[in-house]
Amino acid sequence: MFDLILLLKVLNKNMTSPFKGFKFERNKWYHCPDFDLGDDECSNGFYATPIDGLHYAYRPGRRVFVAEVRGQSRIFDCMKQRYEDMMLTDELTTDQIKQMALDAEQRVGYRLSEVLFPINPLLLPKITPTEADIILLKQWASVGDSVFSSVGDSVGDSVWDSVRAYIGSLFPAITKWEYVNHTPGVYPFQSAVDLWRRGLVPSYLGGVWRLHSGAQAEIVWEEK
Repeated sequence: MFDLILLLKVLNKNMTSPFKGFKFERNKWYHCPDFDLGDDECSNGFYATPIDGLHYAYRPGRRVFVAEVRGQSRIFDCMKQRYEDMMLTDELTTDQIKQMALDAEQRVGYRLSEVLFPINPLLLPKITPTEADIILLKQWASVGDSVFSSVGDSVGDSVWDSVRAYIGSLFPAITKWEYVNHTPGVYPFQSAVDLWRRGLVPSYLGGVWRLHSGAQAEIVWEEK
């Protein structure tokens, strides 16, 4: 639906820039009279990014617009692109942004859609663990004991281990992970990720593993 090199602009709800506070209107050309072609990454000009740079500025509640540009430009990377002239046109819906991110994932080499819209397991419906979930937890406990030094310290530490496991899963191009023996190309922490995507968060305290689910992080299973 959209070209891969389409440029996007992130704004606050009131149409101001999150960083400079400049207020935009749609379908109006803006010109920067003192545009900077220099090496300062944050200088005079109007900024926009392709979809793979959107995570730099995008946050839930902010708005995203298609940006047309012309004149001089200073391109640093996908996140920092400065232009002399800019006009904002269509506002994108969340579904459109997600689809653009999905379409770009093969090109960028990571799960861009989830970088922009990560899964929060506690926002998923509360569930009761199955036997398959308990097997996943045992697999995760085995991997965690050998890799994460935090296991046994606190509930918070063990939950953060699951967070790190989920984040790592967003980068499938990484085929070898340090500090754990695993088959190259097979993600060694997938058991925690599978639980996460199911809406189950493991915790460990006092030698006991637990699974939490639902908006209140209720304990839905406890090791006997």
